Amino acid sequence: MPCSLTMRTDGNPTNAPNGFLVGAGASIKAGPGTLQVSVDYSGTDNAEIDNSDRGYVYTDLRYAMRLHPRVTFTPRYRTYTTMTPDVSTNVVNRVEMIIEGSF
Repeated sequence: MPCSLTMRTDGNPTNAPNGFLVGAGASIKAGPGTLQVSVDYSGTDNAEIDNSDRGYVYTDLRYAMRLHPRVTFTPRYRTYTTMTPDVSTNVVNRVEMIIEGSF
């Protein structure tokens, strides 16, 4: 996450960011493949700016299957959610197809 600092005339930065990150994940054998689930939450706040709190939720769901001893096929679904103090929420969904091969 980008963060810019602007110096005041007294030499102290005008940005005083604070934040944290918490996550949990699991991997479960299911059928011919493996289901992988991950959920992360992070929060940021700038002590010098009012209403700068931001919360971010990131989810990642994958199912990895071996189609061949050298090829793995992994459909993936991710969501990125941004929450702000004025109760606005932005959700971005991403669908991916990952094909890995080793030769």
